[in-house]
Amino acid sequence: MKQEKPGTFLSACLNTGAIVTLTLMVTIVTAQVVMRYVFHHSLSWAEEAARFLLVWVAFLGTIIGLQRKEHISVDAFVSMLPHTIRGVVTAISIVITALFWTFLGWGGLGLWRSAADQVSPAMQLPMSWVYAIIPISGLVLLLISLDHLRQLFRPKGK
Repeated sequence: MKQEKPGTFLSACLNTGAIVTLTLMVTIVTAQVVMRYVFHHSLSWAEEAARFLLVWVAFLGTIIGLQRKEHISVDAFVSMLPHTIRGVVTAISIVITALFWTFLGWGGLGLWRSAADQVSPAMQLPMSWVYAIIPISGLVLLLISLDHLRQLFRPKGK
């Protein structure tokens, strides 16, 4: 059921971003463990950096999962419905999901704006950089959901 074009630019950027973010997070956490237990000295910024990277990798993973249609779903009820009704129920599900992404993006935009003057305690990083992923992912997830809806109603063979 995967309908993603594997060579698309968006897919490549998302996959690369997720890999780089996760690798960076693992490297920072590993360095923190080594510093703490081997050298008895902690990196003051490591926990904060790992937490921020975790937020970013979670949102990037959500986008990748939705794009590939790999999010968990319970389709036992839907699969028992007649084919025509199944399409309608699927469309309703996609619309509800798209509304959720809209609210996520809108709320994230408000959070991003409110954090414009805040900085993180350890790294002195603008918190708007950390929160930027929320409205960005809300928009991308909404666009992916709308594309799924378009694919649902596209005539077969096109």
